[in-house]
Amino acid sequence: MQNTGCRKIKGLLFILFVFLGHIIQAQIAEERVIDSGGDEAFHAAANLSDGSYVFVGSSSAPLTNTAKSYLVHLDENLDFSASTFALDYFNPGSERGVDVLVNDLDEILVLTQASNGEIGGYDALLAKYQLVDGVLEQQWRNYIGSEAWDIAKSLFLFQDELYFAGTTYREGHENGNLWVCKVNDDGSLAEEWTFESEERNVLSDACAFENQVYLSFDRGPLGGAGIGIRAFDLNWDPLWNWEQEAEDPIHYEAKNLDFDEINQLGLAYTRFNDPDYSNDNVLLRLDANGVELGRFQVELAGDQEAACFEWALDVGVNCAKTDATFGLGENGIYIERRINEGSWNNAHVFGGVEDDEAYDIIEDAMGRFIVCGWTRSYGDMDKNAYVFRLPNTFIASEYTFENEVIADNTIVASLDEAFQEQFGLYPNPAKEQVHFNPAFLGGTYRISDLSGRSFQEGRLDSTNLSLSQLEDGMYLIQVFRGAEMFTTRLLIAR
Repeated sequence: MQNTGCRKIKGLLFILFVFLGHIIQAQIAEERVIDSGGDEAFHAAANLSDGSYVFVGSSSAPLTNTAKSYLVHLDENLDFSASTFALDYFNPGSERGVDVLVNDLDEILVLTQASNGEIGGYDALLAKYQLVDGVLEQQWRNYIGSEAWDIAKSLFLFQDELYFAGTTYREGHENGNLWVCKVNDDGSLAEEWTFESEERNVLSDACAFENQVYLSFDRGPLGGAGIGIRAFDLNWDPLWNWEQEAEDPIHYEAKNLDFDEINQLGLAYTRFNDPDYSNDNVLLRLDANGVELGRFQVELAGDQEAACFEWALDVGVNCAKTDATFGLGENGIYIERRINEGSWNNAHVFGGVEDDEAYDIIEDAMGRFIVCGWTRSYGDMDKNAYVFRLPNTFIASEYTFENEVIADNTIVASLDEAFQEQFGLYPNPAKEQVHFNPAFLGGTYRISDLSGRSFQEGRLDSTNLSLSQLEDGMYLIQVFRGAEMFTTRLLIAR
C-alpha cells in the first residue's frame, strides 16, 4: 500500500535482525525482529512471485526526524534483502505506510497516510516500486486527496484496475464518510467516489472478488459505534448492506475483510464491553449476497481485540491482541485456527514478556502463514518491526491442539488427554527430576526459559531427567522424536 521519489539510504540505516527460535509453545517456524534505530512497525505484507515478501509500515529512526513510511523486502527465508523510506527523510511531514499490494508483474504498490502533503491536511500517498538487482527502485509517487483530511486505508485490484479506499472529512463529509479512488497507471487519480452519510462512517478495510467490491466500516460515534459492510457492483452501484448496531454498553470495531470461493466473505471485528466476556474477537461469515452464514465469538477470559485474519481453503487463521490474562506480556498475539463451521481446533498466544501486536497475516505460495506487526519483547526492547511464520502443523487438521487454561492469573499449557498420556511428563510442578514416557527414549530434549534461552539439552537415555542444575521458575521443555516435536511448560518449585 504506498509512495515514490525517494532518496536511497545506504550506510545510514542499520538493520538489526534477532533470530529467535520457538519462543512460545515452539509454534514459530521463523522469526525476525527488524530495528532501524528508532520505533518501527509493519502494518501490511504481500508476496512476490519468487517466494519472497514485502512489508510496509512506519519508522521513526533518528535520521527521519519524524515517522516515515517504510518498505522492507525479505527473501523466502525471511532474511533481509532491501529497504527504503517512502519519501525523502528530511521531509517535515509524517507518513504511515498502511497497505501494500503486488500485481501480476511483481510491481509493488504502496499506500501511505501522509500529513503536510502537497495538497494539505492528510492525503493518500501512492507509490510504485520494483525490486531490481536487490534494490527497491521507486517508479512513481503521487499524492491524492483534498485540502481536508483524507485518510487512505486499503489497496485492492478490481477488474485488473488499481483502487484504494479510506475515509474523507472534506466539505459535506465532516463526520467522516467512505471514500474510494481509482488510479491510473502513472499513479494519478482516474476517478473518485464519496458515499455521504449523516452519521460517522470510518473505513476499516476493502476487498474485491469477481464483480463485487466490499467495504467494511465503523458507524456512529466513537466509543459507541456499530459496524457495517457495503457491497457494490462494477458501476459502484450499491448491492446490499449488512449492519450491526451498538447496544449500550456494547459497541464494535471492524478490522479485516477477506473473501474466497469456499468461505465467502469474512469480517474480523471486536465486540467491546460484553457483560460476560469483556472485549472479544468475533469472526463473521456472509455469502456474496450479504446473507449471514455464521458468527463465531472467541469467548475467553480477559480481553481480545481483533487484529487481522486470512482464509485458507476451509480454514480461517484469526489474529487478535490479547491482554495479560493470556501470554507473558501486557499485550500478546493470540492466533487461532478456525474451520468454516465455526469450531476452532488450535490456538496459541505468541510474544514475550513485553508488548507485542499483529497487524497483518498473509498466506504464501507454499501455504504457510506470515504474521507481521511490532514487538517490544525482542530486539532492543524499543518498538521494533516483527515478522514470524507459522509452521504448516498449525494449519493441519490432524494437529493435536492445546487448550489454554487460566490458573491464578498465569497461563498454563493443558494438553488434551491423549497427548498428555503420550507425553507422560510428571510431576509438574517438579523439584529434582521429571519422568518421560519411554516412547521418547533415544530422542533429544531442550529446556529453555520463556525468552528462548537454552539452559539444558541432551539425549534422552533414561525416562528420568535430572533438574538439579536448574533454578526454580517456569521453563519450556521440548522433546524431539524424529520429525516430531512436543512442547509444554515445566514449573520447577522446590
